[in-house]
Amino acid sequence: MEGKILKCALAGIVICIVIGAAVLYCFKEYESITLGCELPTEQPILPILRVEEEGVSNESEARALAVKYFPQFENASFIESGLDAFVLKNEHTIFNEYLEIYESGCLIYTRVNDYIIERVSISEFPQEEALTIAEDFISQHGGLGDFELESVFPIATYKNETLIGIDGYHINYRHSYKDIPISSGRGGDGIRITIRCDGNVTTFFRLVRKVIEEEDKIQMISASQAFDALAVAPIPGFVTITEIDVCYYSIPPWENQEYMNPTWRFKMEGGNYLYVDGVTGEVL
Repeated sequence: MEGKILKCALAGIVICIVIGAAVLYCFKEYESITLGCELPTEQPILPILRVEEEGVSNESEARALAVKYFPQFENASFIESGLDAFVLKNEHTIFNEYLEIYESGCLIYTRVNDYIIERVSISEFPQEEALTIAEDFISQHGGLGDFELESVFPIATYKNETLIGIDGYHINYRHSYKDIPISSGRGGDGIRITIRCDGNVTTFFRLVRKVIEEEDKIQMISASQAFDALAVAPIPGFVTITEIDVCYYSIPPWENQEYMNPTWRFKMEGGNYLYVDGVTGEVL
């Protein structure tokens, strides 16, 4: 077996183990980012997507959108919040409800309790029960549409690496376009819900940008070019990439979006993602 070590002009090194002309294994290692999986060699040709937001521009439109999905806010009062959003508040005896309405049409619901919720064991509040509560809540506030379950994370407490109880669950749903996920690392499109162990929903996030047409098809930059862009980006700490695929990138709710570009998505150990625009090469 013959090995080769090649220097990278940008940063770091590329290590390849080669027999003849066949590369058996390859990884790139930079100062703060390591590639521990295979780099895709195909450069997909995909359309840019034109999308439509369920946007608002004033309090009247914000209230109308709020009431469409949360009728209990029909008589709620707008409050000053310091956020780049319209915010409604509903006051109750033992809890308050807030609803943030962004120009993009994003809705963020928050329930603030005036009582302490006791931690429970997983057997007392299993994931299946939380999913049932989540789907019932979502069905009453706009429905899932074409969204599918993406992940469930218990809000867990550990002591000396031993699970001592959970406070609830974070549950995430995402949608896709022609089997390509619509994804974001900064709170873009999605339905996200937090359920505490008393069965109450304490946060609910809904942002849905609708694809209305395909624009020009483009050939994406290569995955190798995208990885090289990450290698010189200011990424805090040291990360290892475990999986690479293609998505459409959705921007945060406080920004308006008219187009979604095909994007390289790099999954890190731990499950989070880094993104590089497949058209411009920009690290997102």
